[in-house]
Amino acid sequence: MDDDERDGLHRMATEIQQSLINSRKRLGDAQVKLRVKAGERRRAELTLRELQALEADARTYRGVGKMFLATPQPKIVEMLQQSSEEGEKEVRKLEESVKYLDKHAQDQDMQLRDVIAKIRAA
Repeated sequence: MDDDERDGLHRMATEIQQSLINSRKRLGDAQVKLRVKAGERRRAELTLRELQALEADARTYRGVGKMFLATPQPKIVEMLQQSSEEGEKEVRKLEESVKYLDKHAQDQDMQLRDVIAKIRAA
């Protein structure tokens, strides 16, 4: 193998390595977002369950910034249901993204291994 081919393989390995680092960073970010969204959805579901256990005429409040506003229970239940549904959609979307990014990172890892094997064989 001549020097030009060897340099080309080194450049290719460097590019794949950089791409792999970026993919792993995006994968980590997506996993963090997934955990956050799943937690938000879970909190909304738990709060909804607690509200549904209350009497219909119970006074309810919702937090707005640093204050609490008196809000009818049906309105809060509606908001929590909507939040839970949106959270579920986001979680599914993020799970798909995590699967894709993980597969992409694995593919790049295999490419990098192949290029390194070619360099060592030369």
